[in-house]
Amino acid sequence: MSFQLPSGVTVLEDETGYCFEPYEGYRLEMVTNQPYDFIYLIAVSSERLYSLFRSLTECCLPDSVFFILEHHALEPKSYLSPYWEKKLIIDFLTPYHNFLANDGGIGFGLAHSTSDHHSEIFVDDHKIVTLFTSRRKDVEKVIKSFAIPHHEKMEFLSQYPHLHTHHPESEELIETILTRLNMRSS
Repeated sequence: MSFQLPSGVTVLEDETGYCFEPYEGYRLEMVTNQPYDFIYLIAVSSERLYSLFRSLTECCLPDSVFFILEHHALEPKSYLSPYWEKKLIIDFLTPYHNFLANDGGIGFGLAHSTSDHHSEIFVDDHKIVTLFTSRRKDVEKVIKSFAIPHHEKMEFLSQYPHLHTHHPESEELIETILTRLNMRSS
């Protein structure tokens, strides 16, 4: 299976003519003095991205979460929703999954945070999944079910020259999401 880039991200050649070839995999970092114990960075082919996002959401987040949307137009902006039932947010987002997984100008995620605990799944504008969690065993089960290999020195397309493009209807779709989820600029 070849790695399919999101339609909104294009890898470019660097000054030596090298063009990075993205691949599936993940890197794990253990952290201390944080309200989570692990940070996962995961790259998967775009056709598997939203499915992975949903699976990680099911195993790693409680029932009450807030939605995060980052929009990188002329000026980057971040928006947060109030806490909602996780199932309601996922059900609302599912019709937009192709847009979310492919637009090179947005990042999105779900999170739950208290004074002593934080869990978050965030897909950035490069479509790299960042997961902040203390639930390593559950995450490893999901990663194994997707057959995503571990790479100690995983490289990501964000480290190399690349270009971002927006979906033609991105402004309208973003406005719909912001309005329906009652999101505010953070």
